Amino acid sequence: MNSSDFRDTLTARHGYTDIVEIGRGGMGVVFRAWDPKLRRNVAVKQLSTELLDEESGRRRFESEMVTLGRISHSAVVKIHFADFTDTGDAYFVMDYIPGQDLGSLLRQRREWNLRFTVQETVDILRPVAAALDFLHLQMDPPIIHRDIKPGNILIPSGAAMEAKSLLTDFGISLSAEDTRITSLSMMIGTEKYYAPELFPGGVAGSEGVVHNQPTAATDNYALTLIAFEMLSLHSLQDTMSRDQWGQHQRPFPSFAELGLNPRDLGDAAGVEKVFRKALNPVPAYRYPTATAFIQELVKTGNRPSISNPPRPPSREEGSATTAVPVLAVAPPAQKAGLGPWAMTGLASIAVLLSGILGAGIWFAANHPAWEEAERPVVQAFPDLLPRFQELSGWNGLSCAPGEGEEGMSAVIDCHSGDTRVRAIDFGNRDNRDAFETDGQRVVWSNGTCEVHSVERDGGYLVVPQLNPARFALTVDGPEAEQLRFQLPVC
Repeated sequence: MNSSDFRDTLTARHGYTDIVEIGRGGMGVVFRAWDPKLRRNVAVKQLSTELLDEESGRRRFESEMVTLGRISHSAVVKIHFADFTDTGDAYFVMDYIPGQDLGSLLRQRREWNLRFTVQETVDILRPVAAALDFLHLQMDPPIIHRDIKPGNILIPSGAAMEAKSLLTDFGISLSAEDTRITSLSMMIGTEKYYAPELFPGGVAGSEGVVHNQPTAATDNYALTLIAFEMLSLHSLQDTMSRDQWGQHQRPFPSFAELGLNPRDLGDAAGVEKVFRKALNPVPAYRYPTATAFIQELVKTGNRPSISNPPRPPSREEGSATTAVPVLAVAPPAQKAGLGPWAMTGLASIAVLLSGILGAGIWFAANHPAWEEAERPVVQAFPDLLPRFQELSGWNGLSCAPGEGEEGMSAVIDCHSGDTRVRAIDFGNRDNRDAFETDGQRVVWSNGTCEVHSVERDGGYLVVPQLNPARFALTVDGPEAEQLRFQLPVC
């Protein structure tokens, strides 16, 4: 069905007006339409006909749309319903998000030669990472998006949206138990964001298992490639030959040579270390979740290079040129004793040392070290808890010693808004097991260790299989059900 006939169908069936094409790709065409009944815009995606060339393809589409309709996440564009036209074309209706996609924003940054900072990259991609972990870990069966790319990440305009970015375009997503939505013998997605194991003969594990089907790891790999592109303004694929891109061991370029935002260039080695792990050719050696990658990335950057400090903004960037004063060279000190310049220098050093000492005293007073009983808890959850009291831990949690209950040796109590996380040392496994309830146990693996949780007092007890087996977490708050799967516990 051509675009004109499809618009007529939308008007006749749903009363939509002002239907305008706003996007087109290999998987279909996206329209914006006005819904006069609800007085709002919606987005409609018409899938390419070759994706559904058999009756089995139609059934899979219907089943997949039922699954996608169940997704409820603040960083996922909501799908309202799906249907077929009289001629057999599949389409689905979803929220319309005003703004732009990350692909457009990347093109603008390339034109300006203005790389994203690490903090900007984290701010934009953190909601999408949480959405991916939700799809991979909390949906049953898990959902694999299969086409994570900048064009499928929306940056909403205005302050009406809860999330700073949203994941969209599930036209080719699959549940983990499926293979593909079409019988076509081709790889679906965007090659620029393929993980190496998706290519025929790619290695999916340390035992050399051949695997070319998408997984949660391939979605997360694509998100890492987007972050790489934001920081360097280069796609990883463009740094190598086509043959190298299809190989298991892809060459990894240097961030120091590709360049980073001047604010982050002083920590190029730290940034590169995180990406080398996230882009490891073996999925088992990467970060276990998308959120885990973001949490490691946020620890890097924010360190200008001494040899290449941030330049003042130019007039082209919208700011007046900043004048840099010329430093005068001090005359040599007099032979007899220290001259006035040297005395001034010594005085400055004394003031500087005094300031450093004062800052150290202030820090120690406001952020004391953990007590001896609490230190094993911090060691058990190093990615969750801060090294000192009253500092920010994972996801902005503010942590301090807490009050323990019977059977608890030590408790660290963390808060962020309405969220409360307690890290607990029970002293031994028996005490920990006695704290569990008889509720339904949910078990998952993050690739490093197994974790299970059980509902308790309106929140959740989260138990990682650590050694020694005496530690656990409790999670409370309106986001507890989702947050328990994201905690960096092992």
